[in-house]
Amino acid sequence: MLLLTQATIAFFLALLFVRAALHKLGDRYRFQGILADYDLLPEGSLSIASFAIPVIELAAAVLLIMPAGRPIGAALAGTLLTGYAIAMAISLARGHSLMDCGCGGAPEPISWMLVVRNVSLVALIVPTATGLVGSTAPNLALDATSLGMATLLLLVWMTAETMLANSRRMNEGMPGPATTWSTS
Repeated sequence: MLLLTQATIAFFLALLFVRAALHKLGDRYRFQGILADYDLLPEGSLSIASFAIPVIELAAAVLLIMPAGRPIGAALAGTLLTGYAIAMAISLARGHSLMDCGCGGAPEPISWMLVVRNVSLVALIVPTATGLVGSTAPNLALDATSLGMATLLLLVWMTAETMLANSRRMNEGMPGPATTWSTS
């Protein structure tokens, strides 16, 4: 059961990173602007970072899918999520809360809740990253079950994101629905 849980978490994070990377690559200039808002990177490196970050996310996703690469992918995913949490925490500590997190999907302002979310995702993947849980042997039944469960989790995640984004829009009196379903 523990192996199924960790494989499901790995597939879920892989799907989450693919979605985020496609969103960022789909509008690199917007993502570059989001990176600039964080004010943590030199201006000259923003263009490279706006391409490199989603490529690294895709690499983490591919590694998370392959049983032999899963510990490396989990470590890479944990590193990315920790970096994102630190970047948000620094910006929040500076008093910048009205900026998009850059997570992918509908624009979402950074918050301490997003920092906690990222730290929680890191905690979930640590057992795989450290090799405490995981198998390097392919297991079609386990992987198929995990992928199905991860896909369901991603759909629930996206539904919750959309509901929260629409709730914020309604509270702010903004017209029209927010959507996170597309990758563009």
